[in-house]
Amino acid sequence: MIVLSLKKDHQIQFQVSDTGIGIPNEDFSNIFSEFFRSENAKSFAENGTGLDWVL
Repeated sequence: MIVLSLKKDHQIQFQVSDTGIGIPNEDFSNIFSEFFRSENAKSFAENGTGLDWVL
């Protein structure tokens, strides 16, 4: 889930909730890389980016 908030100082804050298997510490530097999949995610049979958009 992604939550966006507008702060009083005109900054935007966003929070991301992860309900999946989690992200290993060594992969945090890649969280904004397009289509990156951690090694622990590759062990699952499902392909894809792991993104699920809800509007």
